[in-house]
Amino acid sequence: MRCRSARTKLQPDVEALEGRLLLTARPSYNTGTGFYVVGREIYDANGNEFDIRGFSNSHWWGNTTNTFNAISEFPAAKANAVRAVFGPAIGGLQDSPAKREQVVEEYIRNGIVPIVEDHGASSSTDPAALQQVVDRWLDPANVQWLKQDEKYVILNIANEWGPDSSVWANAYINAVARLRAAGINCLLMIDAGGYGGQDIHSIDTWWKQIEDSDPQHNIVFSIHMHGYWVSGDKPGTNYALGSWGGGMPEDINTELDKAVQMNIPLVVGEFSWQGGDVNYNTSTAMKLFTQDNLGWLAWSWNGNSNPVYDMIANGGWQYISDADLTQFGNLVINDPVYGLKATSKQATIFGIPPTAAASQQVNLASSYNRTGIVNDGSAFSGGLDGGGSALSANLLGTSQTWMGTTFTIGPAGSSDVVSATGQTIALPAGQDGSLALLATAVNGNQPNLTFTVNYTDGTKATFTQSVSDWFTPQNYSGESKAVTMAYRDRSNGTEDNRTFFLYGYTFALNSAKTVRSLTLPNDANVEVLAIDLLS
Repeated sequence: MRCRSARTKLQPDVEALEGRLLLTARPSYNTGTGFYVVGREIYDANGNEFDIRGFSNSHWWGNTTNTFNAISEFPAAKANAVRAVFGPAIGGLQDSPAKREQVVEEYIRNGIVPIVEDHGASSSTDPAALQQVVDRWLDPANVQWLKQDEKYVILNIANEWGPDSSVWANAYINAVARLRAAGINCLLMIDAGGYGGQDIHSIDTWWKQIEDSDPQHNIVFSIHMHGYWVSGDKPGTNYALGSWGGGMPEDINTELDKAVQMNIPLVVGEFSWQGGDVNYNTSTAMKLFTQDNLGWLAWSWNGNSNPVYDMIANGGWQYISDADLTQFGNLVINDPVYGLKATSKQATIFGIPPTAAASQQVNLASSYNRTGIVNDGSAFSGGLDGGGSALSANLLGTSQTWMGTTFTIGPAGSSDVVSATGQTIALPAGQDGSLALLATAVNGNQPNLTFTVNYTDGTKATFTQSVSDWFTPQNYSGESKAVTMAYRDRSNGTEDNRTFFLYGYTFALNSAKTVRSLTLPNDANVEVLAIDLLS
């Protein structure tokens, strides 16, 4: 971030759209390992500035299978962050810590920052409702994954809770204290008070009091923009500023400039399409967000009761081509100056993933020696761990994608995984840059294993890698969670409804040599599901 006066706007075609990779050190008072705030800017764990660009996606209402599957569509939209909407298990809506963790891991797997949020106290002004939201976050199982994935997660505590008064400030001071006392040190996001989280007066008045109460000083505030906001250039909205109760409507340009001058760490957590009840031109709003160097999240991908607010057309969830987009979606994603494709930069914590086009799948059919994947509800013996537990074919499907590479999954109900017994697997001859595999351990973590790549010239390269048990991830060096599963299958046809994992590993090869084969460690508690060669 270039040093500039808080009153000076960035020129959108010169500065605001540039990728910034200027390292900013984590302040000494911040003991976290994830995103952090300095001044009004957000930085990732590597110390690089991170400008939030994305939208919201519900994992609470609607077809939650489709909204989960939609996550894999978001990289094509170039979102670098998505606000994942959760809520309590009421009225037939589903919720559990395992579900929340599974969703979060899927965002991380796709290189997207999950901004997790609880919708359960929306539009309430009762402090008890906010306390209930915090109670859910403080479920020990939620605390576990919030700590485990602290590097990647931003916690938007509650959606649109609270009045525009000191009640809002005091309740959030208490909420922050409870979260920090539980060891949750990630960046916190707090929605403005007032109806729909739209009254920026609450932020202007009490933001510093809330920030100063946080021992981590790690809070960003979020303003929502719907019917209370104007841009001055939408026909038919000739409202005089301040003519409504509470000083509404509010002018986007005026109020955002004021927030910049006050050095408030602020993002636009929701904005909508001009065809709905909003009183601004959405394109004008996006321009102003960018000029003030503010992160933003559009509302929303799909599933709205009024489809005018959907980014995907006709009630769909897939983004295969621009024909799948509404006018709103097309503007948010494809605007040539202010849209996601023009302005979004991935957080540097994800590195640079390999691309699927540069991979070659290794055919493991002749090496399968264990039935570890079964269809839900089927009876079986043995399983992945030899003790009656197996992976779900319903969850895995026929392929999985990790870091941009597609891996083929073996056929359910027959030999479909490779249990490592020191065997050597033939590799397609080629001069490749790396070897990637999906694997997991069973019956406990398996440390310090040796994998050997054999070249055609008689030389070899050995790699020492520890592999986590499918239930107890250790985050070993060189290990990434590639697939998160909400359950595993039992031999009697029932499900074990805990969270299980497959892990991804990559070994660097000598691209000047031609590979011949891979020798696995002699440890039958290591299960290999797929191998790809990457050029």
